[in-house]
Amino acid sequence: LDEIRAIAEIAKSRGLNVHMDGARFANGLARLQCSPAEMSWRAGVDVLSFGATKNGGALCDAIVVFNPELADGLAVQLRRAGQVWSKMRFASAQLMAYIENGLWLRLAAASKAAAARIAAGIEGLPGLRLVAPVQVNEIFLELPGAAMDALECEGFQFYRRSATLARFVCRFDTTEAEADALVAALCRHFGAAPARAAE
Repeated sequence: LDEIRAIAEIAKSRGLNVHMDGARFANGLARLQCSPAEMSWRAGVDVLSFGATKNGGALCDAIVVFNPELADGLAVQLRRAGQVWSKMRFASAQLMAYIENGLWLRLAAASKAAAARIAAGIEGLPGLRLVAPVQVNEIFLELPGAAMDALECEGFQFYRRSATLARFVCRFDTTEAEADALVAALCRHFGAAPARAAE
């Protein structure tokens, strides 16, 4: 939260408005355990792209404008940018179910838990390194290209960031069994038993 406030403070001091790319807004909340207000307008954010598509939604995000002055002309800008479809209300209707009863927060917590499960399972595995702490639903691993090839042959999907860096993203519906399967595969390739038994 301090980082968001610091960025907003710099922007405001230069007469700029602050837009937050909230593609993973729910994941950030799951990590920081704060309210949506604390992570947005209370921290100095003027406009939030409220993401749903990376957390279980389909073809629909929302723009949340906290500064009413910035809302003027927004609809025209969206239309000019090709962001307003015919019958858009049908795609947008899912946002009601998405936020109702905290579903969006539960989905983000589930993907975060899956990533944490994988990280715990491969902790200390020789020849494999977590490049960054696992804070949300993403895992960055440094591992040999041959291991990446083998994982892909087994059907695992991930992003190759470089010859030795892979990015794994847990979905909102990643199961414990799927997480454990990746842990088991990594343990096989690096010759070790999982760090902990599946719960």
